[in-house]
Amino acid sequence: MVTAYTGKEQRCVVDLLNVLMPYDPEVKVVQATKASFLVDSSLNPNAVLSYLKLSPPRCAAKVYPIHMVSVAGLEELVRSVVEYISSRRSLFEGKKFYAECVVRSGRFPCRDAEIGIGIALRGIMSVNFDNPDYIIHMNVIRDKVYVSVLQPMQEKLSESSLRQNK
Repeated sequence: MVTAYTGKEQRCVVDLLNVLMPYDPEVKVVQATKASFLVDSSLNPNAVLSYLKLSPPRCAAKVYPIHMVSVAGLEELVRSVVEYISSRRSLFEGKKFYAECVVRSGRFPCRDAEIGIGIALRGIMSVNFDNPDYIIHMNVIRDKVYVSVLQPMQEKLSESSLRQNK
C-alpha cells in the first residue's frame, strides 16, 4: 500500500507503474481511497518496498508492504496478527514493538485493536513506544485491514524524495 502526498494523487497510479513494471510486467495499481493505492504484484512485499525506495515516485509519501490482510473485525484482526507473529516467532521473540492503526476509509475501533494486539502478544514481544524494534501498522480501508510489520521509519521513502516533494 502506498500513500500519496496531497495534490499528487492523480498521477500516482502512473508513477507507481513506471517504477514497478520493469520488475513485474503484470503489476496492478488500484486507487483505494483519495490518497491510498494498493499495489498487486507477484513480487515479495519487501521487494516492492525496495524498488520504490530505489526510484521513489514523486507522488509517494509512505509505502507499507502488506504482510497480511484481515477482515475489519476486532477479534479476527487480533487473532490473525498473533498467528502471523507466532508463525515467525524466531524473528520476533523478545523484541519490542507497538501497534499503530489508521482508518483510511470506513469505521473501525483502532484503539481497541492496538490495545488488543499489545495484550495478545505478551509472552512473545513487549510493548515499547520509545524504542521499538518493530511497529505493527494497520491500515483500514472499508472492510479490510492491511497489516505491515516494519522497523521504525521503514515505511518512509528516502529523505531526498521528502525534500523534493515539499
